[in-house]
Amino acid sequence: MADEKAPEQQGEKKSSSSLIKLLLIGGASVLIPAISAVIVFFFVLKPMLVADNADSSSMTNAVDSSDVIPATAVIVKFDETQATVITQKSDAPAPLLIYQVAMSCSDPNVSSVIEGKKEYFTALINKIHRNRTRTELNDPGVQEALLRQTKNEANQLLLKLSPELKGTILEVMYLKYTIVDL
Repeated sequence: MADEKAPEQQGEKKSSSSLIKLLLIGGASVLIPAISAVIVFFFVLKPMLVADNADSSSMTNAVDSSDVIPATAVIVKFDETQATVITQKSDAPAPLLIYQVAMSCSDPNVSSVIEGKKEYFTALINKIHRNRTRTELNDPGVQEALLRQTKNEANQLLLKLSPELKGTILEVMYLKYTIVDL
């Protein structure tokens, strides 16, 4: 009888020891990656995220002075204008670009010069928007380039018209921008 109990007890010991080994391997396979992930988070990712937040907050605090619109800024609106759009088909009617521009001036003195010499600025804006193709006018990059060009040339014109003036045109923006097929 002693021989009969011995194999049963050995089987029970083997099954319980294999169950313990299985639990240890399973626990280790879950705990090791979890601990590794926590370590990577605290020592690699968290410092990078804190640095990114510090950079973005310093960027918002240190906004360029050229990007700030002062409280004294005045808007000058120009009349709605039309320009003919160049087409490849000579027999089809040319579409029209209908647009309206406004300029943000640094102070009321700049605004009064622009209002007094509005025809010069209107002619400048019209010259910049004339003779463009539909492909150009549909491109948002070209639209932004037209606004930048208008701002630069308007500041040059402002300097010619009133050299003693200290202010500038801060921004040029579209109030209306539509291409109409006829």
